[in-house]
Amino acid sequence: MGQIKGRYVKRVFFAAFMACLVLFAVYQKVEHPRSENYVLGSDPHGYYQYLPVLFLQDWEEFKQLPWSKPIGEGRFISVYTCGVAMLQSPFFLLSHVLTRFLGHESDGYGPIYYFGVLFSAFFYVWLGIIFLFSVLRKYFSIRSSIASVLLLFFATNLLYYTLVAPGMSHAYSFFLLSLYIWSVHRFYLLPNVKNTLILSFSIALAVLIRPTSIVALFYFFLFDLTQWKEITVRFRFLVSKWPLILLMLLVGFMVALPQMVYWHYVTGDWIYYSYLNEGFPNWRAPHIITVLFGVRGGWFLYTPLMLISSVVLILFWRKCRCSALAIILVMVSIIWINGSWWAPTFSASVGYRALIEYLPFMAFPMGFLLESIMVVKRRSLKFISLAGAFVMVFLNVQLMFKYDSSLWWDAPWDWNNFLRFFQF
Repeated sequence: MGQIKGRYVKRVFFAAFMACLVLFAVYQKVEHPRSENYVLGSDPHGYYQYLPVLFLQDWEEFKQLPWSKPIGEGRFISVYTCGVAMLQSPFFLLSHVLTRFLGHESDGYGPIYYFGVLFSAFFYVWLGIIFLFSVLRKYFSIRSSIASVLLLFFATNLLYYTLVAPGMSHAYSFFLLSLYIWSVHRFYLLPNVKNTLILSFSIALAVLIRPTSIVALFYFFLFDLTQWKEITVRFRFLVSKWPLILLMLLVGFMVALPQMVYWHYVTGDWIYYSYLNEGFPNWRAPHIITVLFGVRGGWFLYTPLMLISSVVLILFWRKCRCSALAIILVMVSIIWINGSWWAPTFSASVGYRALIEYLPFMAFPMGFLLESIMVVKRRSLKFISLAGAFVMVFLNVQLMFKYDSSLWWDAPWDWNNFLRFFQF
């Protein structure tokens, strides 16, 4: 029976993987995007630029990276940390070897390097989906777990930031927080050195890439708790594991060390706020409505699946299922933080991109909903649910094909712009 289920899972994932490749091929045929879009320009270049300088150029170039801001005396600082480059590095080196083998110019920039970035994002997202599926299977059936992770990919803007904008950080953060959730489960099942290393590496690198990901630590401290009074028991448990906690801190320091070395090399300071004048001026009155319902990228508007999952999350809390308290605290915190950011819409964004990495947490209420639907005997409810899922996937694919970055940047964004995504 186990082998039959295993073959079923592999076939479904293989079919989904092939559907993803077909969708990518169709997008390439219809939109004709240039491969340099994966790397050059804005955030993708900021994340990637560490690699050519580190492996192929003079390290003196670190003081004047191509995508950075001036800080005086001919020095420039990169706003972007090196976490994404760490994950991209194996694919960069493979791309470099292939480029040299084919006799092309091997300066770190070119179609082979750019497609290396695409393949890296694709690899990490699907690896994250596998880790997330493994966790969901502890709570839900195979069908519910598969449906949950595939909806996360095909019905949210994770699809766009994997296939069209793989140079952004979101695909990598999605993978890291999926791995983190998996490792938290493993740690509390067996708190040993191996599980501690995986847990601390995943969350440390996620925080290095996007410092706001530190709110995900709530999941570690409140994992599987159903009442606030249980926190004292959890605290005593963690204190009893102090050698492992020290190991976590050490791993976190080692992950951050390359970035600290870069900061010190450029500025003379080991810790430096590279965002300069960008901050959180709205923290006392965060723009929550903009984050959730704003016409420019509102999370619930452009990803209605998350509106449904958020409602179900409340039922999760009432039933004390799947660390619901921890998930609610993580999601409320990050929505508050994003609403406090100086640009709460996160500018050019396909949907609300700053919440993509938190989709793994929302997989649990989604799995709960799908499990509840699948056990109901009424076929009409199952048909309506299937139709609803198809519509959300279709609209998300529409968003992927119709998004125009030049229009997004240069034109006022109003409801007419939003409604054009619903036109076939």
